[in-house]
Amino acid sequence: MCATPRSSTNASRPSRAPRLLVAFGEQRERYADVAALQKYCGIAPVTERSGNACCVHWRYQCPKFLRQTFVEWSGASIQKSFWARAYYEQQRQKGKSHNVAVRGLAFKWNRIPLSLPANANPIR
Repeated sequence: MCATPRSSTNASRPSRAPRLLVAFGEQRERYADVAALQKYCGIAPVTERSGNACCVHWRYQCPKFLRQTFVEWSGASIQKSFWARAYYEQQRQKGKSHNVAVRGLAFKWNRIPLSLPANANPIR
């Protein structure tokens, strides 16, 4: 789900395709697993516990541009993907804000490209 630079719905936005290519890269082995990529790019939430208190927030120390790339990608996918729209609506019905629902969707989307085998044929 990568928009072209001059598409009618994305005329004022730069294309996400080069940004996503840089994020995933050609060296898939640099991330031990999907969780390592999610932590690096700031999509994985951080849970802090102290006594009875518990706080969940997103990572502060991460490449912000990379995190924003995944959040924008997932936000745009809501319009194009039935699955993304269903997940987003489910989160909204649970009372989550728009931003929290989109970040949760980014967490889900982030798992898919790295889970595919390196030699998989592209879906056409």
